[in-house]
Amino acid sequence: MTDTTTPRFYRDSQSREIAVVPVGHGKHCTLLKPDYERLRALGVSETWGLSGDGKGRFYVSAYHTRAYSSAGRVSVARLILDLRGGERCFYRSRDRLDLRPENLAADSGFAKGRGEAAVFQVAA
Repeated sequence: MTDTTTPRFYRDSQSREIAVVPVGHGKHCTLLKPDYERLRALGVSETWGLSGDGKGRFYVSAYHTRAYSSAGRVSVARLILDLRGGERCFYRSRDRLDLRPENLAADSGFAKGRGEAAVFQVAA
């Protein structure tokens, strides 16, 4: 039986450590290993998936019990970028499974999600 939640770690073409995380349906997302480790340390679940945005597009999401969303799912890209209200994430290459810094960017505009500081009540 194949483990469907365990990420694999590699080095990319720039010799950076990356995490390749299963998101279901035979798909995987790619992000920097330090970003993956930071999210896990915050309590983001090890089981990641794909959520719809209501417009026929998907995004990588994960579960966290302290998330404000009713389903407890949070956008991984928004957490990586630490976006605030009034900011939205976009994908430079349009590849929503590539969560590395060169593919993620933010601009102003309506977005439902919140960044790390707003989503998690991190103890000071």
